[in-house]
Amino acid sequence: MPTSDFTYRGLTVRVDDPEAADLAWLEEFLAPAFATRPRSAPDCTVRVVRDAARYARLQAPGAGVASAPLAGLVLDSGPVAMPAWESGDGELTVCNAEVRIVYVLGRDRRQVQVISAANAGTLRTALMKVVREFAMSAAWTRDSLVLHAAAVAVGERAVLISGPKNAGKTSLLLHALRASGARLLSNDRVVVDLATMPAAAHGMPTIVSLRPGSVEQIAAAAGSRAHLRYNSRHTIAECEAAAAPTGTVSRKLGFSPAQLGRALGVELIGCAVPAAIVFPQVTQQPGGLQLRRLSLDDAVQRLPDSLFGARALLHTSDVFNLSGAPPPLTLADLSDIWRRLVALTPVFECLLGLDAYAGDPTSQFTAVVLDT
Repeated sequence: MPTSDFTYRGLTVRVDDPEAADLAWLEEFLAPAFATRPRSAPDCTVRVVRDAARYARLQAPGAGVASAPLAGLVLDSGPVAMPAWESGDGELTVCNAEVRIVYVLGRDRRQVQVISAANAGTLRTALMKVVREFAMSAAWTRDSLVLHAAAVAVGERAVLISGPKNAGKTSLLLHALRASGARLLSNDRVVVDLATMPAAAHGMPTIVSLRPGSVEQIAAAAGSRAHLRYNSRHTIAECEAAAAPTGTVSRKLGFSPAQLGRALGVELIGCAVPAAIVFPQVTQQPGGLQLRRLSLDDAVQRLPDSLFGARALLHTSDVFNLSGAPPPLTLADLSDIWRRLVALTPVFECLLGLDAYAGDPTSQFTAVVLDT
């Protein structure tokens, strides 16, 4: 069976999948944040099983002893509760009916089967999220945390664009990526590790959801509409084999990080040194882009706006977590890590007026922040 090992910050997840094309897609989606060098002993193994009959049987009443719903995946809005039950031999079965997937975990919770009805169109994305969730769960330590942030790097230094949903992170990211030498680190989640000096900011790959206006902006900048055929469930090669669509874009499109990089003509980078943190704020008022450096005390107060899942009580999955339970991090622990980070890293408020993106991002944003 085709196999690939995916390593993120020392954690290795082995994926077995009879469809080599799925592994090729997964490698493209997770790169370069996840390395694909083979390891002799992975920390856990995820195996894909396409079996419509078994999928149906596992969901049948009486398949096991039901437990309270478990937090399967953790989103910034909070955990996704999934029905779960245990079999007599200690296997844990978890149902994600929304995407027609059942997960079966062995007694030690390090062996995962991802079981789908044959040809389920959601399988690739579901597989990616399992691998990513193991990495996310391991990212919460007393020296590291996950920020709800996009990130652009110039050289080996990165600007983290943080804040809650609809703060303007993606629009500012697209603008910053127009700067000379800019590279894409992440579009939504960043793991910051303070265990080493200098600190490290690691990208965490996610689907890039773009509004119609942002898609048209990319098309205008690229002078081509060919990238409108991109779809996060397919590789770049699979997408480019299809005919380019015509007409205007009327809905959100989902890109993989690699597809966004290709559309913008920028490289991707997996890790960089956090040089600055920026909190965008859309003003809806006349004016351009204005940066204001925050004091340490003001920066410390921005923790709820910066932390991934800050408004949720649970930061890690009950299911895809090698420790078997959420790490014992309290709000005081998280506050301490954040204070250490902002004591080392300049923090800015970025006011975005109606003409914020009219200027040159090199002189207007990236260089200004990185030269601080």
